[in-house]
Amino acid sequence: MPDENAERKRLDKIHNFCRERLDPIVKGILTGSPIPQFVIDKNHKVISWNTALEKYSGIKAEDIIGTDCQWKAFYKNKRPCMADLLVDGAISEIPRWYDGNYSRSELVEGAYAATGIFPELGEGGKWLYFTAAVIRDEEGAIIGAVETLEDITDRKRAEEQLQEAKRQAEMYLELMGHDINNMNQIGIGYLELALSSPGLDEAVKHKIEKALESLDNSSRLIGNVQKLQLIPEMTLERVDAGIMLGEVCAQFVGAPGKAVTINCAARPGSFVMANVLLRDVFMNIIGNAIKHSTGPLTINVSIDKVTKEGRDFYKVSIEDNGPGISPELKERLFTRFQRGPTRVAGKGLGLYLVKSLVDSYHGTVWAEDRVSGDYKKGSRFVILLPAMN
Repeated sequence: MPDENAERKRLDKIHNFCRERLDPIVKGILTGSPIPQFVIDKNHKVISWNTALEKYSGIKAEDIIGTDCQWKAFYKNKRPCMADLLVDGAISEIPRWYDGNYSRSELVEGAYAATGIFPELGEGGKWLYFTAAVIRDEEGAIIGAVETLEDITDRKRAEEQLQEAKRQAEMYLELMGHDINNMNQIGIGYLELALSSPGLDEAVKHKIEKALESLDNSSRLIGNVQKLQLIPEMTLERVDAGIMLGEVCAQFVGAPGKAVTINCAARPGSFVMANVLLRDVFMNIIGNAIKHSTGPLTINVSIDKVTKEGRDFYKVSIEDNGPGISPELKERLFTRFQRGPTRVAGKGLGLYLVKSLVDSYHGTVWAEDRVSGDYKKGSRFVILLPAMN
């Protein structure tokens, strides 16, 4: 027994010595930290108010340490800070005071973070991101809490300015698209009337047709931009890709001015999570094949269920025997403002729209040679969409 008492006294002496040496170090770290922070005890009394917080709040440490007035640095009227709620274990009260703008730390048990606007700070208020965590003794009992602050006002204001600029751009785009489309339709109407005039020679007729094509391309470009805007907001729903693919194929049968044969092996009952814009994916790819062809063209369309890495997909294949796509162009085919073979003018958003839509359906799309190793014998576009059970 005497030996045990002696050992206990020796350990207590070491412990007290370490505490005496470490306490000033810990206090020095808290006080000298460039991050504004304060510490309260279990009775909500401030026991540390560092230099950074003194400068930020304008409240001296000597005036607030020993009081429970930490709220005065942030609020006009008395209310709990996050550290106060954690000391009391009042986790259920956090939503009441922080209106849903808070989160629980995934790294530190018992720690929380929140974001808020503080009108009393500075001119026009400040946005703060703050974190708080409990402090426990050796037995795990809560003996206090520490709260740190980060001024994110500049970031928040930049975000608000960005959102406003985005809103303005969308408004201008909508107005411009509407007005230009209206003007395009008026121009198309007059050109169609001119085209139907008797006695037109072939040269004049050709020029009118080119003008019509230009206005059609302009309207199509506006439509593609508007669809790209819709993608982030559109919800996914159960869509029969097989039926939709068959309907699109039927639209292109008998394309005027082109010798086109479409072999469509559509498969009804091919359900995927998509939306009505899936139709545009198919129309863009088939339409491009026809537009870029120079002679008789055969397009083979199919949809099959495949398994990849243990997951079911519907694989849509659209291949043609047209001029094909060079390896260099394949690498950037789906990027913005790229287009297919350059003999036909395009506006470069069609295939970008295709990829954006397929990505939103959690699928993939790519282009490959119809005959492996010989791109001049045509191309094949493959779309892989997750299958619904």
